[in-house]
Amino acid sequence: MLVIGVLAVAGLTGCGVIKDPTGAPPAIALPSQDQSSTSTSTSTSTPAPTPAPGRAIALAVNPTALGQTLTVDGRTVYRFESDGNKPPRSACVGKCVVSWPPLLTDGTAVRVDPSIDSKAVGVLARADGSVQVTLNGWPLYLYAQDKQPGDVKGEGVAGTWSAIDGTAKPLRKK
Repeated sequence: MLVIGVLAVAGLTGCGVIKDPTGAPPAIALPSQDQSSTSTSTSTSTPAPTPAPGRAIALAVNPTALGQTLTVDGRTVYRFESDGNKPPRSACVGKCVVSWPPLLTDGTAVRVDPSIDSKAVGVLARADGSVQVTLNGWPLYLYAQDKQPGDVKGEGVAGTWSAIDGTAKPLRKK
């Protein structure tokens, strides 16, 4: 049985790959936050969803109707074009997180498909204190209306949401 240790985000000092002898995709220990990657979003009265304690996140690339798409547990992962990646920042706050739950971590190692550069995976401290997973600096989200693995209902919503590939690039040009 594969056991991935729970790592406290605040206690990590670097990004390291955790190898699995079973051949499963590697997991990475998420780096600690520094001033250059903190969120510039404002606090709101709508709390962000919280991750399940000790639940490992597994980023993978899977086929969808849009092509090879970044997924977590088979669900399509999105980026918000109003966010920023240099430095990482989230503009999705308040009611936005109801429809677009951020992909949050509790510090548990993130499993990464071999087709994804594990060095590109990081975290962003959100204004509400939660910790969001990033890819190439882009904060990652799910879409509440995607109910089944492979759903891509969030693609193009309001012209600002994009399903992405394993490098965080939009699958369709805007």
